[in-house]
Amino acid sequence: MAFSSNVSSHLSLHLSRKIGIPIRDNIGKYLSIFMETTQRKSHTFQPIIDRISNRVLTWKEKYLSFTGKEVLVKAITQALPIYSMSTFLLPKKVAHTLEKLIAKYWWSSSNDKRTHWLNWAKLSKPKELRGLGFKDIRLFNINLLTKQGWFLLKDQGSLMSTFMKGKYFSDSYFLEADLGGRPSWL
Repeated sequence: MAFSSNVSSHLSLHLSRKIGIPIRDNIGKYLSIFMETTQRKSHTFQPIIDRISNRVLTWKEKYLSFTGKEVLVKAITQALPIYSMSTFLLPKKVAHTLEKLIAKYWWSSSNDKRTHWLNWAKLSKPKELRGLGFKDIRLFNINLLTKQGWFLLKDQGSLMSTFMKGKYFSDSYFLEADLGGRPSWL
């Protein structure tokens, strides 16, 4: 259990004993995301980068056709961060790093440097527009968050919608809400 610095040590110790859960400074990860909010945002998402990087490294040992690589990229590397992207706005640096990992894997089958014949913008175009249909990580992230916003608008009686309204836009409409003085980046 972790407490805000605004909670007195006496109260936190009392609650910890009453509930039977020890006090921790570091509450760790949940679904590959660090739960501490005092760190740099890019550090919070490092486990996702590491997971994708490790997957890509194991695949580099296998010599696959471009079709095989395409299946792996679309089914695994672009699916791994979906929970995080549905919940948080990834920093641009993290999205760019993920795209670089995927592009590097796409263009080379080993750790050596190879020429990238097309940039990420062209790789992420739909096949109908002569791209490969890879997801633009940043746009996909924004789309998933927009979907969450749609659920808040659509089901205003849900627990999440009620909580968000009470905390962030109690006296306004969701689409007109101000950022506020202490918004959570989570």
